[in-house]
Amino acid sequence: MEFIVRVEARLAGRVVKSCDVATIARPGVVIGGEELGLSLEDGKEIVRELQSRMIAVQVEMIGRSASGNRPYPRAESLLPLTGHTFGRA
Repeated sequence: MEFIVRVEARLAGRVVKSCDVATIARPGVVIGGEELGLSLEDGKEIVRELQSRMIAVQVEMIGRSASGNRPYPRAESLLPLTGHTFGRA
């Protein structure tokens, strides 16, 4: 079983960038509780990657707006990205 963690940057309802943050492989058959969910280290690594990707996309989009290449309405609308939804399915 594989889980893909992906982040999408959206502006005005349109996806402007999509990045895969992590791929998590888990056995299809669970033998013990340690195979369920994420380990603490898995979670920390995903948060580090997510933070890195979000910053890179924000800087890229702000740079495009500042350089006059404005496919997006304004740089201020890119910061901050709010409305985080995390949780278990």
